[in-house]
Amino acid sequence: KFIPVAFGDSDKARIGDWVIAIGNPFGLGGTVTSGIISARNRSIGLSRYEDYIQTDASINSGNSGGPLFDMNGNVIGINTAILGRNGSIGIGFSIPSNSAKIVIDQLLEFGETKRGWLGVRIQDVTKEIAEVEQLDEARGALVASVAENSPSDKAGVKAGDIILEFNGQKIREWKLAPVRGNFIDYFGNTIAGNFEAYELHVIPEEIEDFRYTIYRIKDLLNLSDKYFKKIVKKKSEIKPWETLVVSNNLSWEEFSKINNHLYDLNGVKPVISISREYPYKELFTHVIGYVSRANEEDISSNNIIKEKFVPELKIGKIGLEKTFEDKLIGTNSIERYEVNAYGRRINQLAFQKGDQGKTIQLTLDTKIQEFTNQLLLEKAGSICVMDIYTGSIIAMNSSPSFDPNLFVFGINNEEWQLIRNNPMKPLVNKTLSGNYSPGSTIKPIVALSALENEIINPDFTVHCKGHKNPLELYGQTYHCWKKEGHGFVNLREGMKQSCDTYFYEVARRLGVDRLSDTAKKFGLGKKVFNNLFDNEKKGLIPNTEWKKNALGQNWVLGETIITGIGQGFIQTTPIQLCLMTAQIANGGYKIYPKIVVEDDNHQLDKFSRLYKKSKNIKIVQDAMFSSTNEIRGTSYGSRLEDPKYQFAGKTGTAQVKRITAEERELDLKTSEIPYEQRDHALYIAYGPYKNPRYALSIVIEHGGSGGSVAAPLAKNLFKMIIDRHEIRKNFETKRYLNI
Repeated sequence: KFIPVAFGDSDKARIGDWVIAIGNPFGLGGTVTSGIISARNRSIGLSRYEDYIQTDASINSGNSGGPLFDMNGNVIGINTAILGRNGSIGIGFSIPSNSAKIVIDQLLEFGETKRGWLGVRIQDVTKEIAEVEQLDEARGALVASVAENSPSDKAGVKAGDIILEFNGQKIREWKLAPVRGNFIDYFGNTIAGNFEAYELHVIPEEIEDFRYTIYRIKDLLNLSDKYFKKIVKKKSEIKPWETLVVSNNLSWEEFSKINNHLYDLNGVKPVISISREYPYKELFTHVIGYVSRANEEDISSNNIIKEKFVPELKIGKIGLEKTFEDKLIGTNSIERYEVNAYGRRINQLAFQKGDQGKTIQLTLDTKIQEFTNQLLLEKAGSICVMDIYTGSIIAMNSSPSFDPNLFVFGINNEEWQLIRNNPMKPLVNKTLSGNYSPGSTIKPIVALSALENEIINPDFTVHCKGHKNPLELYGQTYHCWKKEGHGFVNLREGMKQSCDTYFYEVARRLGVDRLSDTAKKFGLGKKVFNNLFDNEKKGLIPNTEWKKNALGQNWVLGETIITGIGQGFIQTTPIQLCLMTAQIANGGYKIYPKIVVEDDNHQLDKFSRLYKKSKNIKIVQDAMFSSTNEIRGTSYGSRLEDPKYQFAGKTGTAQVKRITAEERELDLKTSEIPYEQRDHALYIAYGPYKNPRYALSIVIEHGGSGGSVAAPLAKNLFKMIIDRHEIRKNFETKRYLNI
């Protein structure tokens, strides 16, 4: 049997008063807990309501909707919200009985709640509007429209009016931080999202003894002297009614401790806000980037950031977070209050909810990205995977990386120094910013250029005598990597065994200018993503004109010869090598790589032919197949014999220093050479060979041989790429059917 109880006067309840919370009020069982009122007029940042009674009585989910009694047996609150680590038990919040009684009385009398209606839509007064209206500052509310026959219409309120006072009191508005849009991968997994962060705010004007309160907070949170001084300095830079953010990343223990001491902390507001989170940590850092606190330069250089700025606003600093800042940032929620002559809030007049920023879907596959991360573990380098027809980037990994979550609330000096001083350079995006000599991965382009310019045919043969009998030109010697030499080789054998002597001769006959033209046509020497990434480099594909303009010197023949094996001035990025391979694999057609799903390129030259004769592309494709799938091929040990997974590729080994005659004679193993002097290992490939769909590039800094270090990674990777192709295709079909 339910016993009627009376509402008490919640306005008479004081901090420190004992209360009793009763749970499961509908006969489903019962819980009774006691505690004290630890705070009044509480906002928890989860809704517009800002007048909760906070209690330290043990509250669980069964208490929701139950009564909160004072010691006289009167109901002074309705248990409404729980703030806990797991959402089922924690700090309790109750709507005061004086607020609840108004709603209940209306329900009893009318069967529904009644709300006041003025019939106006209002918006904030910007600085520009304030200047036009000759206001001393941006304040009040601008009437955007007035409903016909509404109370405001009858009172003579017009669109364009500015409301400066309400009931004789001034109106002031507070902007809340906008909620940032998410990044999702191709399959809809959130790879950059938001989470509820615990913050501590202080309104200086609401504190009677600021010095006492701030020292009390210092003791409770164990703040360092340096951080404490920073907070005090920040207080002197804001207006008394503005929010001073003491901390924007409290732990649950710290948040609970503050809540439990609110009886002694008038004007202190523990709140829940929305902040950035990267659930996959370092996995996507070099693609997405990270956000951090906006500084003066950020604010002055971007009008949208300037317009939406609030204290502690986080904005994109690098990567796609920075590129798409204007789309991701969202709009501010606005709270408008009636304030007294001292600026103290009296009553909330309006709440305008902002919109979350745009969600941006990327072409990346998290599963493949994770696998590339495993392959690159404890290595410095890059792996790129690209669809050879759509240009979609399936994976793009630079190693090592770093956890972007460290930067969201400001990285400490110790962690920063660990990242900054890491000899493997985790701050460098090796995929986009790493300029590497391509080594023998350039040979498919050298061969194609010579065929296209009719310098050679597939049967053109060169005699390779090995590095004991090097090619000599004008006093310079040019060695092949194989000690005893390759003998007589044609184009297919030269590619298969990566004979340097063969490509020295092809490059000599071809000339650097014609080679440069072909290389640029296939995507080398220019940015792949245009201006999408601030840190992308364009590499260097040299020619005679470049050297004359850049160095003031004439080109010499020896420079052409070493360019033919990917050494000398030539510099490429891993993403460029991936694009080059993709355009060879698709039959020689131009594509525009993309990493954002909606980024549909409509360039007129998309899918235009990059070749003169299609048979030349097929000759190069066949030669790359032999390099991986036939005996004596430099990546034969990494082949996959199942036609479903079979791929074609080309190894590369790029010198980082000139090899002396003494070092060549010693013929040291990679492990015997100091790390920073070891060659870079490279590999490019595409597959499946019979019906190609994906291309990849792999670069391992100071890895040694491309055939023994980079190519084996491709063997493991291609199986996953091709297995996931069906999953991707089915997902894409469903996506279009749902449109």
